[in-house]
Amino acid sequence: LPEAAMGQELRELSYYNRMLATLASGKMRVNAISKEVGKPKDIVVPYMNTLMSIGVVKKENPVTEKTNRKKTRYSIISTYDLFWYKYIVPNMHLYYKGDYETLINEYIKPNIMEFEQAVFISMCREYLLHENGKPNLPFTISEIGNWWENDEEKKTTDGFDLVAIGETDGDDAMMFARCYYEEEPVGIATLKELIELTKHVKDKSNSFYLIFSKSGFQENTKTVAATIKNIMLISLDELCAN
Repeated sequence: LPEAAMGQELRELSYYNRMLATLASGKMRVNAISKEVGKPKDIVVPYMNTLMSIGVVKKENPVTEKTNRKKTRYSIISTYDLFWYKYIVPNMHLYYKGDYETLINEYIKPNIMEFEQAVFISMCREYLLHENGKPNLPFTISEIGNWWENDEEKKTTDGFDLVAIGETDGDDAMMFARCYYEEEPVGIATLKELIELTKHVKDKSNSFYLIFSKSGFQENTKTVAATIKNIMLISLDELCAN
């Protein structure tokens, strides 16, 4: 278990568990973590640094804004650890009682799509790295991460699932991707939203737009992508073939 391994190296394990459960719930910024665990920001950051040092957590900034501290966020690296802290740790009383039926049916199954979405994004990232430098991609990747913007007033975040920096035909290029783990095929409105959001990125050079979809694409989306060379639609079958 993740916490058993950490228990050998970390003091105040309960605080670390709370911080990791907070990250797993989607609160990834220092202010949100601080509020959730009841620790000041200048205490939270050293805790995060310790978790980073043992390879449990990573610190992220938008790939084009690496020095923008206002956008710094943290995330759990391993999807196994993410599952544990998202579903098990907050319901440890059920786990210790052995009441797995309640744990699964009331706390895991109703929210499992959130976890599966995170796993799907990881699959999309691995696909891009695997295909990097091959004919399937019209660009080469030198760095992969993501980009997002925060709405401080609404306390919301909007962005991409993946952003890569690289080259195409010797010129600078950027790739913007969203990964949809939905039951319905992706429509043209979704593609338009992706392209519109890229206008918020200041440094984007030649742009490529990628949509990964678990359930495929509507015909109008395929038609548009077929006529515009910098749009790529990638299905689950294509992901699993690599």
